[in-house]
Amino acid sequence: MTVQYSRSMSIVIATAGISKNNAAINGMQAQLSQYQDRDNIPMFALHGVISRPLPGAKMAVLFGGGDPSKALCLGVNDSRYHLQGLADGVVGLSHHLGASVLFHGDRIEVQAGGKPVVIANAGAVTITTSSKVRIEGDLEVTGEVTARADGTPVHVTAHVHDDPQGGSVGAPHG
Repeated sequence: MTVQYSRSMSIVIATAGISKNNAAINGMQAQLSQYQDRDNIPMFALHGVISRPLPGAKMAVLFGGGDPSKALCLGVNDSRYHLQGLADGVVGLSHHLGASVLFHGDRIEVQAGGKPVVIANAGAVTITTSSKVRIEGDLEVTGEVTARADGTPVHVTAHVHDDPQGGSVGAPHG
């Protein structure tokens, strides 16, 4: 197998146009200059990282052999929505509408940007903590709630107490 290397390469910073997400590799439209556009430039991405850049973002385009028909988008950056003020070593994912996931050395921080957080198609969700789970706000449960303080399950929706004034207190009313 012979591999040929070209000594002639060029990299251009272009303005992103419309991105396409309907093939095995995302395609990008790029405005290379005021008078030159290229369409369907393959966008190189890290494994498992998916994005659809917004028009106006800046992209680094490599031309193999200096030939514009052999273009490859190496990366896209959109400084209009860049997270600022991060501490050294913080890694994050962010969305232009304000949502982000930040990986700090001592915690993982999810900022939802005022949007709902949805966990879908989960067989089960397990939270394991060394201390407690704290919810600030209302908690709404549409299914059965079971608590196990001493190992014996207590079904909260059917739990009945004896009333210290006589009789019994029934299940909670909605």
